[in-house]
Amino acid sequence: MVSSTSTSTSFWGRCTIGGLVLAVLMTLSASSLTHWPTVAFAFANPTTFAINPSAADAEAKIAVVLEIGRRLAKPCVRYLAAWFALRSRWRLMWATFAASCAISGVTFA
Repeated sequence: MVSSTSTSTSFWGRCTIGGLVLAVLMTLSASSLTHWPTVAFAFANPTTFAINPSAADAEAKIAVVLEIGRRLAKPCVRYLAAWFALRSRWRLMWATFAASCAISGVTFA
């Protein structure tokens, strides 16, 4: 006999209307925070993340990787909060949303 109060484990079975609305709003917020030229640079130059500590340009590469992380940390955590909202993982959603608010954002002119 199947219980009528059991929750589904399928993707849409875990999603609620409130979670879907919050996920859409957080995704829009994260998209507006994302510095898309930095994302394009990171995808176009994946070797930037392969740092050889003994190379002559190691410090420069480390500085570039840290700058990419600084620019994309806040929107990535906000995207993660949107995912948790979509999956109705409320505690994780609020924790990651609070973390994304606490991370200092980068202002671009």
